[in-house]
Amino acid sequence: MTSRPALFLATFLGLVAWGSLIWNYPGPDLSPDPARYYDIATSFLVQNQLPYRDFLLEYPPLALVPMVVPELLNLGLGNSWLGYEVILMTQNILVALVTGWLVGKVNRSGRWTYALTVLPYSLLVLERYDGFVALLTTAGVVAVLRDKPGWTGLWFGLGVTAKLYPIVLVPVCAAYYLGQGSRRKSCQLVVVALTTILGVCLPWLFLAGPSFFTFLTYQTQRGLQLETVVAGLLALGENLGWTRGGVVGGYGSQNLVSPLAQAWVTWLPWLAAAALIGAWVWSWQKFSREFTLDRRITVCSLVVALSVTILVFILMNKVLSPQYLIWLIPCLALLPPYQAALFWGIGLLTTLVYPYFYGQLIDQDLGAVLLLNARNLLLVVLLGWLVTCPSTRLRT
Repeated sequence: MTSRPALFLATFLGLVAWGSLIWNYPGPDLSPDPARYYDIATSFLVQNQLPYRDFLLEYPPLALVPMVVPELLNLGLGNSWLGYEVILMTQNILVALVTGWLVGKVNRSGRWTYALTVLPYSLLVLERYDGFVALLTTAGVVAVLRDKPGWTGLWFGLGVTAKLYPIVLVPVCAAYYLGQGSRRKSCQLVVVALTTILGVCLPWLFLAGPSFFTFLTYQTQRGLQLETVVAGLLALGENLGWTRGGVVGGYGSQNLVSPLAQAWVTWLPWLAAAALIGAWVWSWQKFSREFTLDRRITVCSLVVALSVTILVFILMNKVLSPQYLIWLIPCLALLPPYQAALFWGIGLLTTLVYPYFYGQLIDQDLGAVLLLNARNLLLVVLLGWLVTCPSTRLRT
């Protein structure tokens, strides 16, 4: 084994060690998602129930793949919860390794940045399926850079059917081709992405009927999660006596309930749509301007545009679960190290918020609320930095 693969593997062994340290921290239940995955997999494979029709599945249909595959292996080992979780964690480590390998295909030093950046998010990488979606998205980015719009549409379409967020990246990559004057490639990307989404979803719609859409209505009915930017500010206002509200559990999260929170949730879809349209227009202008000047669009410009769009989607969402930050890791690993270093620091603060001080955050403890707002402020700073800094040519 050469020194580079050995270093790469050693980093991911560190991932396992760090994640295990956090996982064994004596506090509130830190892993409700894997338990939910296990329930979904056993309902589907053992009890022969159909998702959406026979039981609630709050995820898009391709999310079943990273949940069901560990259970397929676990059935031969006695079908224990512990066996499922060990296999799930092993699967997620392999997914992270493949993602790092793909990042290295774009940038030779990117895989090391990726390996280091993933460490503070290790618990989330080990126990959530979001890394699977990040892998699909990374494959789509590699396809864009290799000028394969059809493959880009395929990977992004699959990503959408696993966890909706890659849908906001399709216009960015379409703008990437439009910026180079290639309408045909832009249309090809969009058509293949839509065809892939329909190809995955239509069989489930046929089998489950109208119940298939419950995973969408589930998301629309959620409240303002405590960890979002606005909820953090409202919680700080409550500590200072400026606002009134409380925290209520529901839909798999802790949500802030107050008149101001409800007003924000009412207007948020329109504000989020405006922010995303702004990100797409900014991306197209950035690409067009760069292509006009240099007759090419750099890797960094595309990655910055994708990162900005993901950040806008995360920050303008009424839910900001910590695992959402996994979506950004492959992109940030391809940017200059000082931006990745800021994201590494954001990961450390996120780990302090969840799981270490999450109980205090639910209780609206001032220290935990300040910690959350510091993390959210750094996310906003990162967004502003990406929007305003000039693109850098990456060594590919």
